[in-house]
Amino acid sequence: IADDVREYIPINESSAASVGTTAATVSSAAPVEHENHTDYPLNESSIATANLLAHSKQTIPHYYLTVDVTLDSLLKLRATLNEAIGEDAQISLNDLLIKASACAMKSCPS
Repeated sequence: IADDVREYIPINESSAASVGTTAATVSSAAPVEHENHTDYPLNESSIATANLLAHSKQTIPHYYLTVDVTLDSLLKLRATLNEAIGEDAQISLNDLLIKASACAMKSCPS
């Protein structure tokens, strides 16, 4: 990772600005239905966001971490909470993980 960071070459401002302005013109086309999905036309804002995201993925070094965790007790807690609140609202595993992360950061801010 350190080598990737050392080899990083920042882009100049003019090419970064051109990425945001290269959004394709969107016609008012109707959605295109396929066998298993439907393609909807994107607005200019969505296209610009996608272009910027693609640009950042191509020009900024990235690395990925993988962690194995045992979530048996968290899954039991989720099942218990979901039984208690009924069908109107359900708590997802993501909800509990976000809450746990927030509590950990709050208890150890540095």
